[in-house]
Amino acid sequence: MEQGRRRAAMIGVGVVILVALLFGAAYLASTLWPKVVVVEQKAVANPPGAVGPKPGLQPFDELIDRVCPAIVEIAAAPAPNEAQSKSSGHAKSAKAKAADQPPPPPAVGFLLSSDGTVATAGSRLGDGNSFVVTLNDGRSFTATRAGDDPLTGLALLHVPATGLPFLRFAGASFPRAGQWVVAVESPAGLGCIGQVSTIAADSFVIGEERADYLELHPDLDPVAIGAPVFNPEGRVVGIAGLGLPPEAAAPARYVLPANLADRRIDALQHNAPDSGPLGFVADDLTPAAGQRFGAPDQRGAFVALVAAGSPADEAGVRVGDILVSANNQPIARADDLATMSFHAGSTVALAVTRRGQALTLSLALPAAEPAKKEKTRGS
Repeated sequence: MEQGRRRAAMIGVGVVILVALLFGAAYLASTLWPKVVVVEQKAVANPPGAVGPKPGLQPFDELIDRVCPAIVEIAAAPAPNEAQSKSSGHAKSAKAKAADQPPPPPAVGFLLSSDGTVATAGSRLGDGNSFVVTLNDGRSFTATRAGDDPLTGLALLHVPATGLPFLRFAGASFPRAGQWVVAVESPAGLGCIGQVSTIAADSFVIGEERADYLELHPDLDPVAIGAPVFNPEGRVVGIAGLGLPPEAAAPARYVLPANLADRRIDALQHNAPDSGPLGFVADDLTPAAGQRFGAPDQRGAFVALVAAGSPADEAGVRVGDILVSANNQPIARADDLATMSFHAGSTVALAVTRRGQALTLSLALPAAEPAKKEKTRGS
């Protein structure tokens, strides 16, 4: 009897212990299991925007459809007919010249404003001044050459129309190595094609001394020279095939950055395409640019372009130099240089920071050319 009671008590204790273990296991599972699931999801799920086995590669089809209306084809305007040539008395010479110099192949460009400003590569236009710009909706316009930038190879055309679709630059963004981009062109004005590449490097890491540019890998097809290059957000981060010094070859591997392109376009529109008396072009030191140049807390301006043979080039000014002052006048932004006066024949003390090192460079400005005396009637 006594033995049976003990056995029943032991069974009761075992049941209690078993129930306690089950409740404990249930509690632990309810607490830890969601965390395990989250970890597994993070480790197994595809990264955002992943396509197939290439993590992070985003499709650009919708982007291309969205920007295509602002991409244009540019062709040389037809030569004047023979009747017009005869009226000018140069029929034979005009025909011979046209035969000797065939028109260049169509170029790619894009609209920058609703009132008809078109950006493209000057090298693709030849020497002509009149062109036919074709939009992807079938409309064609006669365009005139509005300006050329000798420092970057950029050219502007003007279309006499309003209400046109246009694109915007990415502004102060500073593309980083590894970022996906797509160049969009319209080879026949019948739709757009895209060439996908990545930002491989920029001129700062390469050590380029006179030009600010981005380098792509893989290279774009050369027909893309002058095409806009987009980031995944659909903003123009640069223009293909531009930005190198004029004497250098500029295949579509290189891209003129958006911030510098925007500044040079503004200079062209204000009839100031040269580099100024000092021989360089400055740009604002934004937080993104400051981070790239190793000065994340510094603001001001930096050298974006140096003209060959200029006082800046001779003095050793380099792309990426952070500008501090000129003749002890502080430089807080790029436009400050335009308000400073520099006299011909003088020497300008330019204080810069280069890779964290403070430097003072002496820029010798050329003397003013003597005024030419007008000949009198008796001379």
